[in-house]
Amino acid sequence: MSTAHGITLKAGLRSARAGEEGPPRAGRVGRLLGRALALVDRRMNRRALDLLEPMENDRILEVGFGPGELVRMLEAGQPVARVAGVDVSRAALRRARRRNAAGIRRGRVDLRLAPVSRLPFPDQSFDKAAAVHGFRHWDDPLAGLAELRRVLKPLGILVLGLQAGRFWRPLRRAHHEAALGGAMILLRQAGFDCRRVGQSLVLAQRPEF
Repeated sequence: MSTAHGITLKAGLRSARAGEEGPPRAGRVGRLLGRALALVDRRMNRRALDLLEPMENDRILEVGFGPGELVRMLEAGQPVARVAGVDVSRAALRRARRRNAAGIRRGRVDLRLAPVSRLPFPDQSFDKAAAVHGFRHWDDPLAGLAELRRVLKPLGILVLGLQAGRFWRPLRRAHHEAALGGAMILLRQAGFDCRRVGQSLVLAQRPEF
């Protein structure tokens, strides 16, 4: 990676983390903000679902499943063989397991507590993967992407999402663009082909060889 690219990537991801976290909110304003963010999450999930194009017998992994909504959408739609997920939050794991209790009982959903840098799955386990929430908070993004490449089959698809942070509007786009550009640099370094799709998503593919 060139020095310029390294500076852009670090600055973009660092700024994006700050923008996503934002100041704490309470009361009515906090509830309204929470609903707005939930709406953004749902839109990201629906767009990711469209890009994944789940097919019969697909094995799909989600990294950072949060409350488990995208997992539920994947399991409830096309008859995929298996939906697996990892998250580092025990609270998220509890919520997601409650939301996907039926799929877990049917043996179609497998949710685990694990970081993206140490995925508890064998090589080439999945046809497709999604990481549409929380990429900016990964401790080592390049190591995480390398792990995703490891568990994806050749020609496997990855949908990566980066939400715009809560910056003062004139700054938000610049920071968001820097973060997206940095993510695409890392994807290529990890061995993916990739292209941007819309404002906040990147579609990547593990090459066949």
